[in-house]
Amino acid sequence: MIKINILKKGDEVISLNEKFLAVKRKNGTVDVYNILFNESGEMGIDPVKMAEIGFGEGLVEKTMEDGETKVFTF
Repeated sequence: MIKINILKKGDEVISLNEKFLAVKRKNGTVDVYNILFNESGEMGIDPVKMAEIGFGEGLVEKTMEDGETKVFTF
């Protein structure tokens, strides 16, 4: 059994499937993590968030590998 202790008081898991885990934080933002499987088929998560969904004015930001930030609006 694998234990994943990433929740804090007031947080909740809102989605879990074979690709990602979404955690709604107490402050209302949502952290999204990639699900990983090892060679034995045991599930784990990538400790680095793949996305953070927060409040704002319709901006999507992506930090590139070179450290630059790209901004998209919708």
